[in-house]
Amino acid sequence: MIRFFGYGDCNLTPRKVNNSICRSGITYLHVDANGDKYADFSIITAEMLSRAQEFPFPTNYLLISGDTNLSITLNLLKKKGHNILLALPNGHASGPLIKDASSVWFWDTLMLGGRPLIPNHATSHTTSHPDDTDDALSPSLKRQKCFSQHGNPIMIIILVFRKPENLS
Repeated sequence: MIRFFGYGDCNLTPRKVNNSICRSGITYLHVDANGDKYADFSIITAEMLSRAQEFPFPTNYLLISGDTNLSITLNLLKKKGHNILLALPNGHASGPLIKDASSVWFWDTLMLGGRPLIPNHATSHTTSHPDDTDDALSPSLKRQKCFSQHGNPIMIIILVFRKPENLS
Protein backbone atom coordinates (compact mmCIF):
# COMPACT_ATOMS: atom_id res chain seq x y z
CA MET A 1 0.00 0.00 0.00
CA ILE A 2 1.29 3.44 -0.92
CA ARG A 3 -0.36 6.64 0.29
CA PHE A 4 0.58 10.11 -0.89
CA PHE A 5 0.10 13.30 1.13
CA GLY A 6 1.02 16.74 -0.17
CA TYR A 7 1.10 19.95 1.84
CA GLY A 8 1.28 23.39 0.26
CA ASP A 9 -0.55 26.56 -0.62
CA CYS A 10 -3.25 25.58 -3.10
CA ASN A 11 -3.63 29.27 -4.01
CA LEU A 12 -0.09 29.35 -5.46
CA THR A 13 -0.77 26.40 -7.74
CA PRO A 14 -2.84 26.81 -10.90
CA ARG A 15 -6.34 25.31 -10.60
CA LYS A 16 -5.62 22.83 -13.41
CA VAL A 17 -2.57 21.50 -11.52
CA ASN A 18 -4.53 21.31 -8.23
CA ASN A 19 -7.25 19.31 -10.00
CA SER A 20 -4.66 16.96 -11.50
CA ILE A 21 -3.04 16.43 -8.09
CA CYS A 22 -6.40 15.54 -6.54
CA ARG A 23 -7.32 13.19 -9.41
CA SER A 24 -3.95 11.43 -9.10
CA GLY A 25 -4.79 10.11 -5.64
CA ILE A 26 -2.57 12.50 -3.68
CA THR A 27 -4.25 13.89 -0.59
CA TYR A 28 -3.32 17.57 -0.96
CA LEU A 29 -3.82 19.65 2.18
CA HIS A 30 -3.72 23.44 2.12
CA VAL A 31 -1.26 25.38 4.27
CA ASP A 32 -0.98 29.14 3.77
CA ALA A 33 2.43 30.11 2.35
CA ASN A 34 1.90 33.72 3.42
CA GLY A 35 0.78 32.81 6.91
CA ASP A 36 2.69 31.73 9.98
CA LYS A 37 5.32 29.23 8.79
CA TYR A 38 5.44 27.56 12.21
CA ALA A 39 1.67 27.14 12.29
CA ASP A 40 1.92 25.47 8.88
CA PHE A 41 4.54 23.06 10.15
CA SER A 42 2.42 22.35 13.22
CA ILE A 43 -0.34 21.25 10.85
CA ILE A 44 2.06 19.11 8.81
CA THR A 45 3.56 17.57 11.96
CA ALA A 46 0.12 16.77 13.38
CA GLU A 47 -0.85 15.12 10.09
CA MET A 48 2.36 13.07 9.94
CA LEU A 49 1.95 11.90 13.53
CA SER A 50 -1.70 11.01 12.90
CA ARG A 51 -0.47 8.73 10.06
CA ALA A 52 1.80 7.09 12.65
CA GLN A 53 -1.27 6.38 14.80
CA GLU A 54 -3.16 5.09 11.78
CA PHE A 55 -0.25 2.73 11.01
CA PRO A 56 1.25 1.89 14.43
CA PHE A 57 3.40 -0.90 12.98
CA PRO A 58 6.70 0.05 11.31
CA THR A 59 5.98 2.11 8.20
CA ASN A 60 8.20 3.66 5.53
CA TYR A 61 8.00 7.44 5.35
CA LEU A 62 9.49 9.16 2.33
CA LEU A 63 9.68 12.87 3.08
CA ILE A 64 10.32 15.13 0.11
CA SER A 65 11.38 18.38 1.74
CA GLY A 66 14.49 20.21 2.79
CA ASP A 67 12.95 22.17 5.62
CA THR A 68 14.72 21.54 8.93
CA ASN A 69 11.56 22.37 10.90
CA LEU A 70 10.46 18.79 10.24
CA SER A 71 13.54 17.24 11.89
CA ILE A 72 11.82 16.86 15.28
CA THR A 73 8.91 15.07 13.62
CA LEU A 74 11.29 12.70 11.82
CA ASN A 75 13.01 11.97 15.12
CA LEU A 76 9.67 11.12 16.76
CA LEU A 77 8.72 8.82 13.89
CA LYS A 78 12.10 7.08 14.03
CA LYS A 79 11.75 6.54 17.79
CA LYS A 80 8.37 4.89 17.12
CA GLY A 81 10.14 2.39 14.86
CA HIS A 82 9.30 3.87 11.47
CA ASN A 83 11.78 3.87 8.58
CA ILE A 84 12.62 7.40 7.42
CA LEU A 85 13.60 8.00 3.80
CA LEU A 86 14.43 11.56 2.79
CA ALA A 87 14.59 13.27 -0.61
CA LEU A 88 16.09 16.76 -0.57
CA PRO A 89 14.71 18.95 -3.37
CA ASN A 90 17.24 21.78 -3.33
CA GLY A 91 20.53 19.93 -3.68
CA HIS A 92 22.01 20.40 -0.22
CA ALA A 93 21.88 18.14 2.81
CA SER A 94 20.92 19.61 6.18
CA GLY A 95 22.44 17.91 9.23
CA PRO A 96 19.40 18.22 11.52
CA LEU A 97 17.09 16.85 8.85
CA ILE A 98 19.19 13.90 7.69
CA LYS A 99 20.36 12.56 11.06
CA ASP A 100 17.26 10.38 11.54
CA ALA A 101 16.93 9.20 7.95
CA SER A 102 18.04 5.70 7.02
CA SER A 103 18.50 6.76 3.39
CA VAL A 104 18.88 10.22 1.87
CA TRP A 105 18.73 11.24 -1.77
CA PHE A 106 18.78 14.46 -3.68
CA TRP A 107 15.37 14.62 -5.36
CA ASP A 108 16.75 14.70 -8.91
CA THR A 109 18.94 11.65 -8.18
CA LEU A 110 16.01 9.70 -6.71
CA MET A 111 13.82 10.54 -9.72
CA LEU A 112 16.49 9.09 -12.02
CA GLY A 113 16.69 5.90 -9.91
CA GLY A 114 20.07 6.81 -8.42
CA ARG A 115 21.60 5.52 -5.24
CA PRO A 116 21.20 7.28 -1.91
CA LEU A 117 23.92 9.46 -0.44
CA ILE A 118 26.40 8.00 2.03
CA PRO A 119 24.37 6.14 4.68
CA ASN A 120 23.89 7.50 8.17
CA HIS A 121 26.66 6.07 10.36
CA ALA A 122 24.30 6.01 13.34
CA THR A 123 22.52 3.04 11.75
CA SER A 124 23.71 -0.32 10.58
CA HIS A 125 22.20 0.22 7.15
CA THR A 126 24.31 -0.20 4.06
CA THR A 127 23.60 1.34 0.73
CA SER A 128 22.79 -0.86 -2.18
CA HIS A 129 21.00 -0.16 -5.39
CA PRO A 130 17.44 -1.49 -5.85
CA ASP A 131 18.68 -3.40 -8.92
CA ASP A 132 20.87 -5.48 -6.56
CA THR A 133 17.81 -7.18 -5.05
CA ASP A 134 15.93 -10.20 -6.36
CA ASP A 135 12.65 -8.32 -6.47
CA ALA A 136 11.38 -4.77 -6.90
CA LEU A 137 11.38 -4.04 -3.16
CA SER A 138 13.99 -1.43 -2.24
CA PRO A 139 16.76 -2.35 0.23
CA SER A 140 15.43 0.12 2.81
CA LEU A 141 12.00 -1.52 2.72
CA LYS A 142 13.51 -4.99 3.04
CA ARG A 143 15.83 -4.05 5.92
CA GLN A 144 13.14 -2.44 8.01
CA LYS A 145 10.46 -5.07 7.35
CA CYS A 146 7.80 -2.35 7.17
CA PHE A 147 4.81 -4.42 6.17
CA SER A 148 1.12 -4.42 7.00
CA GLN A 149 -0.46 -7.30 8.84
CA HIS A 150 -1.27 -8.73 5.38
CA GLY A 151 2.40 -8.78 4.35
CA ASN A 152 2.18 -5.80 1.99
CA PRO A 153 4.84 -3.08 2.13
CA ILE A 154 3.64 0.18 3.63
CA MET A 155 4.90 3.46 2.20
CA ILE A 156 3.67 6.90 3.14
CA ILE A 157 5.02 9.65 0.92
CA ILE A 158 4.95 13.20 2.28
CA LEU A 159 5.49 16.08 -0.14
CA VAL A 160 5.88 19.60 1.21
CA PHE A 161 5.36 22.30 -1.38
CA ARG A 162 6.80 25.62 -0.23
CA LYS A 163 6.88 28.97 -1.93
CA PRO A 164 10.49 29.60 -3.02
CA GLU A 165 12.12 32.16 -0.73
CA ASN A 166 13.29 34.31 -3.65
CA LEU A 167 9.68 34.87 -4.75
CA SER A 168 8.44 36.37 -1.48
